[in-house]
Amino acid sequence: LDMRTDGAVAVACEPGQMDLAPLGAAQMALWPVLQRHHPRIYAELLLSGAGLRRLYLALGEAEGKVTEDLDPAAISARGVAGSDPLCVATLEQFCAFLGAASANFVLANGTYDALYLAGGIVPRMVPFLQHSAFLACFHDRGPLQSALQRTSVAVITHPYPGLVGAGRAPLAGAVC
Repeated sequence: LDMRTDGAVAVACEPGQMDLAPLGAAQMALWPVLQRHHPRIYAELLLSGAGLRRLYLALGEAEGKVTEDLDPAAISARGVAGSDPLCVATLEQFCAFLGAASANFVLANGTYDALYLAGGIVPRMVPFLQHSAFLACFHDRGPLQSALQRTSVAVITHPYPGLVGAGRAPLAGAVC
């Protein structure tokens, strides 16, 4: 959202297509496994429901562990509950990648005031996200760290945020 105008204006963009890079030894070890199946690693490949499953399977393969046929909701639920170490590790990596990708998005767009996270996964894991490496990876940008530390990050938890926005559009004089 661009708040520099008289009202909030959504900025059209496709941050899901931004490339990702591994951060640290754990992600470096994971990278060859991911690249065997996906030559180009980009945000949406890993930071989506299907991406959560890809991370889970790749972590299992990288660590030589037997994985179960779990859907993203089960991986997330087990990870949040702490009942499955591989699911916990998957969510940890998901949060780290999300922090880095979110920082890239903010820096690329100059949207330093606030970042709003939405989707089907993140709203269900807010407490996990708050205690994860998300913010450390979000802030880890050398000379721009202080700018990112001033960026407010919020998770949209409303079940239908698109409908809320669509409902407000006519009130703001927008033409749909």
